[in-house]
Amino acid sequence: MLDAGNRQDVHSPFRYFMKKARNRKYDTDLDLAYLARLWEAQEQCCALSGRKMSMPRNSLEWEQRTGDPWKPSLDRIDPERGYLRGNVRFIAMIANLAKHRFTDDDVIEFCVEVARWQGTRRPMPG
Repeated sequence: MLDAGNRQDVHSPFRYFMKKARNRKYDTDLDLAYLARLWEAQEQCCALSGRKMSMPRNSLEWEQRTGDPWKPSLDRIDPERGYLRGNVRFIAMIANLAKHRFTDDDVIEFCVEVARWQGTRRPMPG
């Protein structure tokens, strides 16, 4: 139910994702209730990293967090399929940008290599 004072409800944070999903060239069968349940089922954590994320409450907060790599992003698990139930999950924006058209395994392997390199690297000569 919308509060007449601020026009926000429990589904307000998910309206952003619905708008994005509908504006893309892919099919969608998502609805606000499904996205809210998915968010709760993931315990507000990135499906790839497990890091806790905070959902912006409204479009103004989305705009204010443009450069935030840890804000939630709606990911299509199989990028060849649409925004469909069972094919979407919430991951951190940085993970979604890294994933783009790669698989989870590709991104994870890259992250392992970055962590390994950062843990063992020596300063570059110069």
